[in-house]
Amino acid sequence: MASDTSGQSQAATGALRRAGLVILALSLLAVWLGTIAPAPVMGWLREHVPGFAAAWDALNALLPGLNPLHALAYAWMALLWALLVRGHWRWKGPFVLLAIGTLGESIQAFVPTRTARASDVLNDLGGIVIGLLLAHLIHRLRRRGSSHRSRAR
Repeated sequence: MASDTSGQSQAATGALRRAGLVILALSLLAVWLGTIAPAPVMGWLREHVPGFAAAWDALNALLPGLNPLHALAYAWMALLWALLVRGHWRWKGPFVLLAIGTLGESIQAFVPTRTARASDVLNDLGGIVIGLLLAHLIHRLRRRGSSHRSRAR
């Protein structure tokens, strides 16, 4: 009976991991498409997402020089990568994400109405670091939780 529960738990975990990897792939695609789009995504978000313009302006006033969209997108992708990717590709995640950000900014130099900014790559890097720190914290909390459960038995 316990092995049925364990098998179901492993199947559910595998399904969640696969779903997370699909979300990571879609996130990478969304960032890439947003990077090479001729019209900046920010204009669309400001116009079509209620409250976005006010929140963006408040963040810019609070943290001048920070591009929250870059930092949040890359933090999200780094977090997913660190939690979901296994094997030798796990440690390559930050470098792959930084390469994507750098390449994207370089391509923007050739896209009408877009400009390449080194500060955006720095914001990407900051987001990557934040995502990796969050993943590390989650891993530590998981280990602590599993050690408490094993001691309780």
